Amino acid sequence: MEQILMCKTCDAELSYPLTTIDTVSEMERLCSFADETPVSPARHFLLMEGEVLAARMKRIPGWEPRSNAWLNLEDLRETVGFTPHTERLMGCCSISSGYGPNRVCQCGEHVGTQSSDCYEYRMLEPVPTATYWKNTKE
Repeated sequence: MEQILMCKTCDAELSYPLTTIDTVSEMERLCSFADETPVSPARHFLLMEGEVLAARMKRIPGWEPRSNAWLNLEDLRETVGFTPHTERLMGCCSISSGYGPNRVCQCGEHVGTQSSDCYEYRMLEPVPTATYWKNTKE
């Protein structure tokens, strides 16, 4: 089953239908953890829970994710724009995730943090309090 990332404030669809990557074997087969590359392939998202989260935390001791999902930036719909807070759009070569949520829904709600600077993986981490997942029909 596929899922769509939704805005809690206005129920707008923020992503295209996405397939969940939720096992270590799928993560190792499908995901890339190299700077300047998307973490997940298009139309997939990496679910940072259970065995996947444990594997990432083992690899990077002391690390804690901001969100339980990592999305490919190509999977965002046109309903997702950039924050008007320009201080959150800073970075070396692109947008860094270090300045807080930087992507907004069409309603103005901050819905995610984009990472796309030269020293980061390319992805969106949804803001859990501002978004939810909706199952698509099979």
